Amino acid sequence: MSDFEFLSPDDKPALLALSTPDLLAHSESVLQKLGYKIHTLADHSEFQTRYLQANYEIFITEEAFAGAATLAENETLVTLQNMPMNQRRHSTTFLFGNSFQSLNPMQAFQQSVHAVVNPSELANFESVVQKVHGENQTFLKTFNDVLTSMASGDL
Repeated sequence: MSDFEFLSPDDKPALLALSTPDLLAHSESVLQKLGYKIHTLADHSEFQTRYLQANYEIFITEEAFAGAATLAENETLVTLQNMPMNQRRHSTTFLFGNSFQSLNPMQAFQQSVHAVVNPSELANFESVVQKVHGENQTFLKTFNDVLTSMASGDL
């Protein structure tokens, strides 16, 4: 991603923080098929600046991003977990990791993400993205409608 890349209102932006080439390639393929404009991160230092530049609909990372040996060492994940909700509410967040059981809600909750995905189930990732992002959008619809009404002065 260039430093000053513009997004149009019709773009569906996605941000990827993946170091594993297979995960990155497959995730890019799935998101392109679903019509997302994809931006990628090379390391932890880029995360906060890039993440706050746009309201990314999808954010995908992995437990070993940028050489992290443990989840606690994954600076990107820790930064995301410590962000105020109003800065991260707009994104549906996915976390890849071998230590996870795909779509386990308690593991996702524990990591402050919407869904965890085991890389062994990569073949189903397109349907996982559609399901989880759709559920998140449905969950936030009323909240977003109220925000829109308040911004336009209808409330």
